[in-house]
Amino acid sequence: MGSYKKIWDLFVVLPQYGTEEKDATYSTVWELSTNLKEWYFKEGGIFLSEDCRKAFGELQEFLGAKVAGQFGSTQKVGPVQYEEIRKKCSEFRTQLLRDIGTRSAPVLKQ
Repeated sequence: MGSYKKIWDLFVVLPQYGTEEKDATYSTVWELSTNLKEWYFKEGGIFLSEDCRKAFGELQEFLGAKVAGQFGSTQKVGPVQYEEIRKKCSEFRTQLLRDIGTRSAPVLKQ
């Protein structure tokens, strides 16, 4: 569970709410992708279910396509692209939650 907490923390750079949204740059997105890769190979990729691993791969491909040729750019990500990226990250996080079952209804009710 600790591995999943660490990856969850990486997504703070792309919040849905708050003023930080306007600060996301192509460099920020590339750094997120790099940090995700590091986590995958050094920390938690081995624990992902097949569905979650697939979602991870799709996210990485998506992020790579969005920042292609702009890896170190300090140009801000536009609002439409920001929302596309944020939603793709959310899809992956949803799959993480399915893996660990934290948003499931309890089996036993009191």
